[in-house]
Order: sequence, then C-alpha cells, then structure tokens
Amino acid sequence: MRGTMYTDATSHVPDNLLARILASRDHLSEGERRIADFLLAHQANVSNLPQADLARACSVSPATVSRFCRKMGEKDYRGFQMSFLRMQNTLHGGPLGIEMPTDDISIDDVPGAVREVLNRRVADLRLTLEGLDPTALEASARAIATARVVEFAAVGRSIPTAMDAAYKFERIGILAVTASYYEKLISEALALSSTDVLVVFSRSGWSGTLQQVASAAQSREATVVAVTGNLASPIAQKANHVLTVASGDVSSSELTGNTRIGELAIMEVLFTLVAATRPDAAARKADNERHIFSEVDLP
Repeated sequence: MRGTMYTDATSHVPDNLLARILASRDHLSEGERRIADFLLAHQANVSNLPQADLARACSVSPATVSRFCRKMGEKDYRGFQMSFLRMQNTLHGGPLGIEMPTDDISIDDVPGAVREVLNRRVADLRLTLEGLDPTALEASARAIATARVVEFAAVGRSIPTAMDAAYKFERIGILAVTASYYEKLISEALALSSTDVLVVFSRSGWSGTLQQVASAAQSREATVVAVTGNLASPIAQKANHVLTVASGDVSSSELTGNTRIGELAIMEVLFTLVAATRPDAAARKADNERHIFSEVDLP
C-alpha cells in the first residue's frame, strides 16, 4: 500500500518512483526536499549509496531519510533502493533485460542461487557501464595514455582491483604503481608530477586514507580520477574526473557479498580505450608476453 501523499499526487504513475519523487517534491519538508533534489541529481548513484552517507550529504538525520522513503510509498530505505533499481531497469531495459534481484537465496535451491547472483551482477554491470559519463571517461583515458606514471590507490576490499589495474596497464608500457599500505601510497603520490595520474578506488568516497593520498597527488598537480559510488563524497569532490560505480549490493546483510565487478568493468573499459590510444600498445603487450612465456630452466 502506497503512502497517502503518493496516492493523491501521482496515482497515474503507480510504478514510477522517479515520477513519485517529482510529483511529491512540493509537499515535502525542507530536509526531505534536499533528499529529493540530491537523488534526482545523482540518479546513477542511488542504488549504491548507504543511508548514512545520503543523510550526511543532505545534512539531515537517517530518520529523515527513512521518513522520506515512507512518504514515497516504500517500507524502508532498502525497499526504496530496490524500487529505484527496478525503475532504472525499466527505463534502460533492452535485449539483455535484467531480472530484478530478490532476497531468496537458499542452499536448498542451488540453481536459483546461481540465477540470483547472475541477476545481481548483470544489474551491477549494466547500471555501472551505461551510467558512465563519456566525457569523464574520455578525459581519464587520455590522461592515463599520456602519463609518465599512473598510481592506483585503494584500501580494504578494493586493493585487488588496484593491483589488477596496475598489472594491466604495465603490460602496454605504462609505468603503473600501487601499494597495500598507507605510507607507500602517500610516498607514491608525492612522487607524482603534473604529467601523472592518480586513480582512486573508494566505493563510499569517505576513506580518510585515500583522501590524504588524493590531497598528496593534488599538491603535485597530478590528475586525480575517482572510481566511486558516491558522487557527493570528499574524494569525488577532490577528483578531476569521476567514474561512478553502481551496485545493487547496498546492505551489509546482502548474502551475495560486496562485489568489485563494477570497478573491474570500468578498468576494462579504460584499459581498452588507453590501449587504442597508444600506437605501441600491441607491441608492448607482445614483448611483455614474450618475456613472461620464454623458456626458462626450472628446478
């Protein structure tokens, strides 16, 4: 059952959450209007934005966010995000068609669990790749292609993504560095120059460590590229270019875990664009493989 406000204001569009928000905006409190305006301005980010981060970005309490969701006809913030994801699927659906995720995963239904993971990952990939800003993507690729050094910085769950990215770009002749600890990340950032690039992976965009790394790179006038799920975060604000990750895994209780597939997909696209930009990429990659797979004496 939808909320009274929604029923009165937008009964002609019962399944369109975006229309619900637009039609209800004039009836909201000041804090709720800030939430509505923020969500409308950052639509690609909604499915991945934690409730606490949304409240912080809008200068309201988490309780205000919950109240806003109920006014939009949703039981809670989790339900609001899933409805928003369904709306995105409706608006951007196509031949691939995304079957919306559910919370029904059981070892008693292994094929169903496999389908559930597939549905979630297809949704993650589609929302991330279709939501990328082409201008930011092109600018990031050109900056990396002409950089002297590219640093990939991450903490926690994104460290493997940074390591994979550094490995990929080194194969086509770009000096790429990364580290798994704070002091090394800072040292690498301070060694950058105006011709270099820092790529920061931070899903929340609030990591204090990575804010310091970005500030260090800025002090050397390096280009900063943020791969994040939070456009309103401090790290996004520090970046020259922002590439947004979208994900349906929005809760710590998600049974399928917190995936890195969106970040990896963005790096795949960036790598492809950079390789296409550098005329020596194919030769560098071939030379790399020649050395790696050369015959060696094994013990």
